Amino acid sequence: MSRRLPRYRDFLAIKKQLEKNCPVQVFEIGGTYIQGYVDTTVTMDIDIVITITTPVSNVIEEINPVLGDLGYIPVHQTKSEYYRYVTEENLKLDIFVNKVFTFAITSNMLSRVKNKKLSPEDVFLLKAQSTRGLDKDYNDLKRLISNISKGKFDYQIILSELENQLQDKIDLTSQNISRLLSILVAVEKLIEVLPVDVPLVFLNEIERIYSLYGVL
Repeated sequence: MSRRLPRYRDFLAIKKQLEKNCPVQVFEIGGTYIQGYVDTTVTMDIDIVITITTPVSNVIEEINPVLGDLGYIPVHQTKSEYYRYVTEENLKLDIFVNKVFTFAITSNMLSRVKNKKLSPEDVFLLKAQSTRGLDKDYNDLKRLISNISKGKFDYQIILSELENQLQDKIDLTSQNISRLLSILVAVEKLIEVLPVDVPLVFLNEIERIYSLYGVL
């Protein structure tokens, strides 16, 4: 099977058809989000999160034929929150439903949507929990802070959202704790490479919140 890397226009086609034909909102996350601002960014797959109000099974039944018309075939499902699709060109699409791994898409996140995009701060939180120690992952986080936010990155948004979700939305399983700790690792790395832009107090505040809610 040949391999084609996705471009932002692939995401736009998916978003247009899903929002036209299904009761969902579609938001890009991860590398796909970066592509919306930096066209030269290479990403390995299309990552999106959809928010819905109807039962997931019913929506997925509506989504599958829409994506099928675009050439996407379902190949993987984890519970009812994550679905993977692939095309004949091995173009991969990952769909998260109402949450991305540890974090739910909250009403506060939706209130910060501008130009039909999640805020850079919220995408940072979603992205940082899944960093794999790769330079590309850190470069994406750096772009969110330095380029996309244009010097207006608000760390307090992340801290408030993190604490709000730890209060009542996150089950502290070993897997979720591992993802939460990945955020600490990512922030430590960013402080090394962006000491002017990433304040040490940001790391200290995350540690304080984690200690308060039993993550540390």
